[in-house]
Amino acid sequence: VNLISRAKDEDVTPEEYIQYADLLKQRAQVNPDDGVLREEAEKAAELAQFYQKYEELLLQTGFIDIPGLISLPLRLLRTRPNILAQLQSKFKYILVDEFQDTNYSQFQLVRLLAARHRNITVVGDDDQSIYKFRGAAITNILSFCDVYPDAKQVVLTRNYRSTQPILDTAYRLILHNNPNRLEVRRNIDKHITGVGGDGLPVRHFHYDSLPGEADAVARMIGERMDRGGYNYSDFAVLVRANSHADPFLRALNMKGIPWRFSGNQGLYDREEIKTLLSLLKVIRDPDDSASLYHLASSTVYQINPLDMSRCLGYAHKSKVPLRQVFLSLNELEEVSAEGRATAEKLLADIDYLNQLSMRAPTGKVLYEFLTRTGWLKRLTSESSVRNEIQVKNIAQFFEVVQKVSEFVEHDRVPFTLEYLEMLKESGDNPPVAEADFDLDAVNVLTVHRAKGLEFRVVFLVCLVHDRFPSEKGRKRGREIALPDELIKEPLPAGDFHLEEERRLFYVGMTRAKEE
Repeated sequence: VNLISRAKDEDVTPEEYIQYADLLKQRAQVNPDDGVLREEAEKAAELAQFYQKYEELLLQTGFIDIPGLISLPLRLLRTRPNILAQLQSKFKYILVDEFQDTNYSQFQLVRLLAARHRNITVVGDDDQSIYKFRGAAITNILSFCDVYPDAKQVVLTRNYRSTQPILDTAYRLILHNNPNRLEVRRNIDKHITGVGGDGLPVRHFHYDSLPGEADAVARMIGERMDRGGYNYSDFAVLVRANSHADPFLRALNMKGIPWRFSGNQGLYDREEIKTLLSLLKVIRDPDDSASLYHLASSTVYQINPLDMSRCLGYAHKSKVPLRQVFLSLNELEEVSAEGRATAEKLLADIDYLNQLSMRAPTGKVLYEFLTRTGWLKRLTSESSVRNEIQVKNIAQFFEVVQKVSEFVEHDRVPFTLEYLEMLKESGDNPPVAEADFDLDAVNVLTVHRAKGLEFRVVFLVCLVHDRFPSEKGRKRGREIALPDELIKEPLPAGDFHLEEERRLFYVGMTRAKEE
């Protein structure tokens, strides 16, 4: 599916993919001893057929995917000149914001609409093109003046956010992306002047460990708060990926500093939703040891990690499900009395909910779990940003379960869970709830999420090998990729991934107003 999305971003139709596969087949027939070429031809033919079948299924079922919102109108305008003429007459002026984030197909659509009047304005910054993973083509903005040579250029060089030291440091960084920048391509000056004047220099700190780095960030935030003149919301901790945030969230918790985390996680990736899904899985199959372990280790039950380790070891040694171990804990002296009591409570809850699930809808079972365990009461009685977000996410999950109940044969746990698992496998993952931004809390978020925002003090963290710059983009290249011969976007020379990571860091730096 990612391959198809990429193909549509590049304005490659199934017919073009089939033509490419046929061409490879002809080459392989001319060179029968070339086994690699033969395998490539077979693979291309299979993928082309898959793409064609995928489009046929969409048409038959009346569905449309996200890239199709561009590719279908593009096909319509190319094949129905009367409709194109109507739209060209209707839209005499076209403005495209954030042009550096558009993909090849989107630019082709805009070019068609603007072809009659040629009144097109695009606004963008090539140094802030950070969405290649979503299909964005930086060459759109780099080559715009080649497509429209009579276009008037307006270069904005006054900055109303950051101090000059921040702007100068960010500029020195982004110069390493030359010559694949508009400044070089169009011979313009993009050096930015800040109206705020001078300020503190950009500082770099090195730590021996990640926990040490996280503790230092929390300490520096605490020190500034103690000095006065700051709100918690003035601070931002920017991470390259969601998984990098946990040490910093723990460090902030240890200091008693409130925080809000805005990453790219979906609803099903949230820990509170994983707990609810684990509960449903254990109700469906009490011998599902992995789900039972997750439930027992969750914040709802919090069985001691050492006790859990001993129980898992015994289950593995005896080759029995974890539930059987919990049922015979009196025979395990190594497990603490507290651990045995909590496991007993867990099994009692599961037995009760299992019986309830036979006669009650899934939503009722989940609500009984929240109230019976006291989890809902704890979340609503202890006021914090984290609890607020968890409650919102749980409420959102209940809405999902309610919608699913309309599609399943019976609104019971096994049917609902099977449907939810099917949704997850198909890529469905609703966005998570966000904390209210009027709450005073430190902002922890990915650099991608921070684009367009600003903070008085910014910490860019985890600046180590394989994290920032990341290796993920390079590894993505080992997945099924669109063949270079089908890519219509002119690719600039150089290390695309490293240049994108550099632009991402530039965006992170320029979120800061003072430090």
